[in-house]
Amino acid sequence: MRMIDCFVAGLTLFALAGCSSRVPPQPPKADAQTGLIWAGNNDIRLNWAEANAYCRQLNLEEQTDWRLPAIKELQTLVDINKSSPAAKKGFGVASRRYWSSTPDASFSERAWYVFFKSGGTYKTDKLNVLSVKCVRDSDACPMQ
Repeated sequence: MRMIDCFVAGLTLFALAGCSSRVPPQPPKADAQTGLIWAGNNDIRLNWAEANAYCRQLNLEEQTDWRLPAIKELQTLVDINKSSPAAKKGFGVASRRYWSSTPDASFSERAWYVFFKSGGTYKTDKLNVLSVKCVRDSDACPMQ
């Protein structure tokens, strides 16, 4: 593992691959409807195993319980009334494919993702490189 500077509010993050952008991300944002807290738009793209490891190792604003979201959690960021991106405003989501932690039950080498250009959910090979959006439960109201 190598240390990379992802330009996150002056913090150094540890990951398995580099950042593709030097644009400062948004700070984490709580979703009042779900009780989830989403990491800012850090523009990280990794394969599925690396994405899971990246989120588990993330230390952001003194919080270390970040994880890759389940497909149902990631779908809560979809806004079907929008496109490119089909996402709720303010959560730092671009019109790209974002990994979920949910594996494909039929094929162990695939996992689910949300394509935020349209808001649809799909499966792809875990070796593909997709965007990463980490999440954590709110201390006050975790999503069930």
